Amino acid sequence: MAFTYDVSTDRGKVRFLIQDVTDTTSRPALLQDAEVDFTLTVEQNIYMAAALCADALASRFRGQSQKTVGSLSITYSSEMWSDIAKKLRARGSMHMIPTSGGITVADRDAIWENTDLLRPSFFSRLQEDPHTLPPMRNADLTEEELP
Repeated sequence: MAFTYDVSTDRGKVRFLIQDVTDTTSRPALLQDAEVDFTLTVEQNIYMAAALCADALASRFRGQSQKTVGSLSITYSSEMWSDIAKKLRARGSMHMIPTSGGITVADRDAIWENTDLLRPSFFSRLQEDPHTLPPMRNADLTEEELP
């Protein structure tokens, strides 16, 4: 199980937020590096990634409430991880930038380069004089022009 903790990286920041900062025999790491990296690729910021990690831990510990080895007893609570996820999501939502599809220059250019998309004639005739254009539909014809 790969485990690294460096708080200067996004992976380390996510680990800090869920307090998965050690990998020892007495306190093994809860998540692998690949799992934390996956959450960073599907979420918008470190808080939302940490919330997804907390949800995963809540699912992992849902069926297990207590583990006893010798005189050592550990109690797990999936509700604790769910509460942590809820708090991290609330915090992460304050750091998200609202977006709308197709408003960046790159999106606009990609749309115009796609020849399979239908484009309204409005854009192709934008600079032309409307009085010199032929009618676009029957409703635009005058009574004399109707067939």
